[in-house]
Amino acid sequence: RLLLAVATQYNPAALAQRLSATGTKIELLKVTDWKDAVGKMTQELKNTRTSGVILTDRPAAVACHANRDGAIRAAVASDLRGVKEAAQSLDANLLVVDPAMHSLHMLEKLLQEYAKSSQQLSL
Repeated sequence: RLLLAVATQYNPAALAQRLSATGTKIELLKVTDWKDAVGKMTQELKNTRTSGVILTDRPAAVACHANRDGAIRAAVASDLRGVKEAAQSLDANLLVVDPAMHSLHMLEKLLQEYAKSSQQLSL
């Protein structure tokens, strides 16, 4: 299961549709801002094999704030190599991405790779 929280003006409808069409199952968390996203996501990720993604225009602040919780291993990624590194080397259970830095196609690829990589680690 991949949880997705959007803490910016980005509309995730097209991304969610494309991910679903390719078999990547996501669940959208409704949040009001980045602090709410961190709070809800950390609650959801505690003691589960669930992975999460927060899309935000403040990725460093979100990752730093999330990592204050001992159960969270948040990482910022801006490309496919960073996503793989986050999942494989850091065992990140929370990926933080700035959607304004990527096309819809690249966001789709980043989330697909994270879902695949994090799933392999939890097996």
